[in-house]
Amino acid sequence: MLSPLLANVALHGLEETAKSYLPKGRQKELTLIRYADDFVVIHEDLAVIQAVQERVSTWLKGMGLELKPSKTQITHTLISIEEKVGFDFLGFNVRQHPVSKYRSGSFCGRGTRKILGFKTIITPSKQKVKGYVRNLGEKIDRLQAATATKLIELLNPVIRGWSSYYSTVVSRHTFQKLDHFLTYQLLAWAKRRHPNKNMGWKVRKYWLQEPGKAWVFTDHQGRTLLQHTDKPIKRHIKVQGGRSPYDGDWSYWATRTGTHPELPKQVAKLLQRQKGKCLWCGLYFKFGDLWEQDHIDSNRKNNRWSNFQLLHRHCHDTKTAKDRQEKEQSFCSIPEDSGLGMRDKHQTVEEPCECESLTHGFVAEKREATSSS
Repeated sequence: MLSPLLANVALHGLEETAKSYLPKGRQKELTLIRYADDFVVIHEDLAVIQAVQERVSTWLKGMGLELKPSKTQITHTLISIEEKVGFDFLGFNVRQHPVSKYRSGSFCGRGTRKILGFKTIITPSKQKVKGYVRNLGEKIDRLQAATATKLIELLNPVIRGWSSYYSTVVSRHTFQKLDHFLTYQLLAWAKRRHPNKNMGWKVRKYWLQEPGKAWVFTDHQGRTLLQHTDKPIKRHIKVQGGRSPYDGDWSYWATRTGTHPELPKQVAKLLQRQKGKCLWCGLYFKFGDLWEQDHIDSNRKNNRWSNFQLLHRHCHDTKTAKDRQEKEQSFCSIPEDSGLGMRDKHQTVEEPCECESLTHGFVAEKREATSSS
């Protein structure tokens, strides 16, 4: 933990130094992304990139530091430069691929829409995938004498962590390849562990086919080995620049993460499930809005999670009034001799009808008067 902290202290001011090459009106054209001591400078002009590299090198020499030659390179994300396209950063490979206009990205500005002709694809870097595969193989080789339960306990945290890290980018094809590799590694492990048994016996002992899934490695005691493809791919949405978890905007953070320290858990989960929208009016919840939980079927006794929704307070009032009106209309449409009127009249609704409360009160007073007389 000390090394990243020292890197942040030492490299404070790096972004200002890099952008100082350009005039103030053009500094937004240059982008610098930094994590600890790793950083990437992005600009469309090669001459600007080379000039910024020289300026950053000079700035680092004043602190006794220098750019590492093996990790410093100039590339283009679309055009090949010295037989290299794209770049690796923090274990991800960033590259642009030419595509047709129907699949191309676009740029909107000043009332015009420009077709770019390419699409940016971010995937796990090949170097990190090879290192991960090597790491899995070494762990399995060291566990030749271990039981299936021990093997699952040691591998599951590794698989879960690696899959979660790359679950925000284009990783589905990589996850499928890793699952195939892991299956072959486990088959080799089972073969070395039981050299005198046939393959069918080994598969029945260590694998199980779950409904709707492929074969999974198991110890037949309730523990199964995780698969990389079990982790859903969910694109990362950048946090807005002026946002903070402590700015009081419950709606934004609960919609983003599903939790907030100042919100009830159920409300935060409803915001996340509804993607920050009121399901009655279709508008987004904004900071300062009043909201209420609503029973979708208007039955307060039905407290299943799927029966709840979050609405604006005025939307909730509108829905309750509409439900009450529909209830009265359905009650009036039932013939008096059907025998269903009294049962339907007392069904549970969001709020009790005033006329029903007055009727019950009048009957009670009449009974008291009769008994007293």
